[in-house]
Amino acid sequence: MTEDTDGTDGRPARTTTLFADPRTAADRTQAWTALITAYYDGCSAGDVDLMLRTLHPEVVHWFLAPNTGSRAVDGAEHLARYWRKVTRDIDARWVVDTICATDTDAVIEWTMWWTPAGSSDRVATRGAEWFTCVDGLIHEIRSYYQMHSATTELDGFPYADRGYSVPGAEHSALHRPGVVDRRASADDPQENR
Repeated sequence: MTEDTDGTDGRPARTTTLFADPRTAADRTQAWTALITAYYDGCSAGDVDLMLRTLHPEVVHWFLAPNTGSRAVDGAEHLARYWRKVTRDIDARWVVDTICATDTDAVIEWTMWWTPAGSSDRVATRGAEWFTCVDGLIHEIRSYYQMHSATTELDGFPYADRGYSVPGAEHSALHRPGVVDRRASADDPQENR
């Protein structure tokens, strides 16, 4: 399922993905969904190793400015450690709410549930991201959102009716954080045609 190569620092230099390559999978949307939800499960758990299994070594994550920390983050290890720190600092949980995908690109709407400093109330930051892949791994993320210490979302949009995550239910019809979708596993011969 995974194949590690030796790195000079004792960590794998590269770990191949557990998931089907969206460029060649029989169901590209399912392959993208499995890859992206696993990435966000890693982010939410602060699990560097899980994130690394989804990220190309040369990944670049772009952020919309102005936002705190809006400078791009380069490299899989740097990005995974960045999200581990963010998760610890604000108790973040990401939920993929919707996805549109082709063989080379995927666009999602997501919700990040988090707790602002000095508060016990969870807030929702809603956003969208554009993903590209190389070698079946996430290679570029372009992130579109504004982070404020209050919930940010579309005014009047029927989130619950459309299956999005809502207060008290930090999961969507598409993604239950922590539940990895193995249906698009790289070991599934149907997904690797």
